[in-house]
Amino acid sequence: MSNIEYLKLRNGVTHWLEDSVGENLKYSVIDFYKWAFLEAGAYQTITRSPATSGVYGGDRFRLGYADDPRFTAGTVWQGFRNEWVWETGVSFNPQPTSVNVYVNTVQQPATGYYVDYPRGRVVFSTPIATGAIVQADYSHRTVNFVSASEPWFREVMFDSYQVQRADFLTSTAGGKWGRLSETRRQLPMVGVEVVGTAKYKPYQIGGGQWIYQDVVFYVYAERESDRNKLRDIISDQNDRIIWLYDRTLMKENNLWPFFLDSRGVPVSGFWTYPSVVAENNGFRFLNGRFMETRSQNIDINNDWLWGAVVRTTVEMINPYG
Repeated sequence: MSNIEYLKLRNGVTHWLEDSVGENLKYSVIDFYKWAFLEAGAYQTITRSPATSGVYGGDRFRLGYADDPRFTAGTVWQGFRNEWVWETGVSFNPQPTSVNVYVNTVQQPATGYYVDYPRGRVVFSTPIATGAIVQADYSHRTVNFVSASEPWFREVMFDSYQVQRADFLTSTAGGKWGRLSETRRQLPMVGVEVVGTAKYKPYQIGGGQWIYQDVVFYVYAERESDRNKLRDIISDQNDRIIWLYDRTLMKENNLWPFFLDSRGVPVSGFWTYPSVVAENNGFRFLNGRFMETRSQNIDINNDWLWGAVVRTTVEMINPYG
């Protein structure tokens, strides 16, 4: 009797813990924008030679000692910005650079450390003296896209580019960089939320549904011009169609995770958003069309934080619903 269709959940649900349409939509939208902004050059390459310095002084290629209680003292060193670029295959030129690490001007073998890309830091296998000069070549994103459900509102970090500050090089000095990197969100950033309400209408005789799901983008920046650019770019994607990927199928595959491991390190043979949603890889889910997009600025009443909200409806066809 359990095989009778009228006793089952629809839309192909075989387990209630599978990723929903909303979850597939949220993560696919975030990864689409992360990749699309890389293709538009939204990253900065930091190099030791030629030296990349701060506007007000300081060296952006220097890494500061991070006092992370989860690691042995002297093993964790972080950059001035999180979200280092790990993807390859970006067509924008010059492309993001690979990471090279130096201790007291000596380049270190890659086997002596790993790079935690989302947190923008290097973790050494053997502790480094806290007074050492640690430097790195890397590229970091200039726009951060995150899930709005993460605690990103709590630790907004202003003036992240001011590496001339004394508190940058050692987290024990307190200040902006005294917090662990995963609690810091640098500007500009965009929080992505899939609203919990959706509309449906029949797709065809015999089954299937049109699904209409709202997605909200919360835009925050330190400059009005950055806020305006991000608001307009996201709004201008109206009528844009993107592919979503199926996280349930991905998790069932022995290649999971496809992108980064729990340390923030690219897995062996890692995939990127374009490869996951490619036509013949088996992980395409539904395509979504951005429609009825509308935006408005947020009145924050100060001149050091600028905000906007962009709301769009994503139209999807589930032919099996």
